[in-house]
Amino acid sequence: MNVPGWLKENGSVKRKQSGFYWFRTPVGLEAITQEEIEENLPLVQAFSSHRNVFVELQNGVIDFKNHPEQIRTADDIFVFKGCYEGVERAKASVEGLLQYFSEYILPGLSEYSPDFPVRVTVSFVGKRNFNRFFIENKCNKLIQQHTAFRTLSNEIREPGQEHEIRLRCHIEADLAFFGISLKDIPLHRRPWRALKYPGQLRPTVAAAMARILKAEKDTLIIDPFCGSGTILIEAAIQCPSNSFLGLDLNEEAINIARSAATRATIDINFKKCNSLSDFPARGKYSLVSNPPWDEKHPLQDRPAFVAQLIKLIQNSSRSVLILPEELVDLIQKTATFDLKKRATTRIRGKLAQIIQIA
Repeated sequence: MNVPGWLKENGSVKRKQSGFYWFRTPVGLEAITQEEIEENLPLVQAFSSHRNVFVELQNGVIDFKNHPEQIRTADDIFVFKGCYEGVERAKASVEGLLQYFSEYILPGLSEYSPDFPVRVTVSFVGKRNFNRFFIENKCNKLIQQHTAFRTLSNEIREPGQEHEIRLRCHIEADLAFFGISLKDIPLHRRPWRALKYPGQLRPTVAAAMARILKAEKDTLIIDPFCGSGTILIEAAIQCPSNSFLGLDLNEEAINIARSAATRATIDINFKKCNSLSDFPARGKYSLVSNPPWDEKHPLQDRPAFVAQLIKLIQNSSRSVLILPEELVDLIQKTATFDLKKRATTRIRGKLAQIIQIA
């Protein structure tokens, strides 16, 4: 992997300047997150890889405690602490990584209070002759041996604790990136989402869809399959001058959506309604949605569903949908409009396309 020199040279804790951060993103949304960073933060330079955007900022520290809404498409954010080069597939190569961890990463914990526990989380791309827990446990032992911090284990699923220090290691190609979180919980865990509902979309993916939509001011934005309201809530936070309508057949989902909107202090009209039989007439409104698919609507049994979905799209001024590849193909075969693929991500472990139609 061709990593720019500034990322490797300036990643070490030996540097005295601040302003280097690491954003984790949903799969396939790296470019969208980088675009959002460029629009909202004083960016000097950036580098993207699988689920990662590394940046150097002009003004140093990001105030995410007081302004967490700055970057809504990122799953998490870390202060970038270092990049080790030399991780191979063999387990023996981990020894160099651990030596680097001891020399350059552990000293950075001195900035934090030992009253709070440390959680090490490891991820990697590609096959290795070791798993994440092998490295996590090794790092935990080093922390216990050389510092006063106690550690939390992912292997035995110790629950999250308030103010925990989250230390991240991501391995890609022969590189290991290290960072320490700015918050004790990931950015994607929105405070307004208190209740669970089957098939809930990740808020950061919903935020990316709202960015792609770019609805005109003072227009209506509709989600005809709103479920628990995630997409519309994220759209309303980004576009407060618009009005919003969420429709869904499931009364439980509508109630959860209303509760979430109240917690987010967002005004959204949620209604129990079958949008496939009572869909809005053609008008000046935008459509943004995660239509029911997969187990809820086996595609081979639902040609009528595809036909009605096409009508919904045709009646809107612009649309952004997230769909499985096979549903995209079915729509494209019969629709007269063009579907522009903006990103490929994963929903419940399956590939899905974020589609834009103007």
